[in-house]
Amino acid sequence: NNFPKFHSIEVGSGKAISIREYVETVKNITKSNSIIEFGVVKERANELMYSCADIAELEKIGWKREFSLVDALTEIIEEEGK
Repeated sequence: NNFPKFHSIEVGSGKAISIREYVETVKNITKSNSIIEFGVVKERANELMYSCADIAELEKIGWKREFSLVDALTEIIEEEGK
């Protein structure tokens, strides 16, 4: 490969997702009873509201996403819970 010895590569779908959607997805997968109160604390300057992986480096090597967000998070949560 043509990557330097140490190189960060973002992994994701390349599509933006809101932090709220991500948190709610994790809550649903884990069947958490936590009460999440979005908007209770005033949004701070430069607060991250959406996240989007830049998958340009992955596309250069032919990588394609194989799992949906729900499927990937479910697998990770199940494996980490063992």
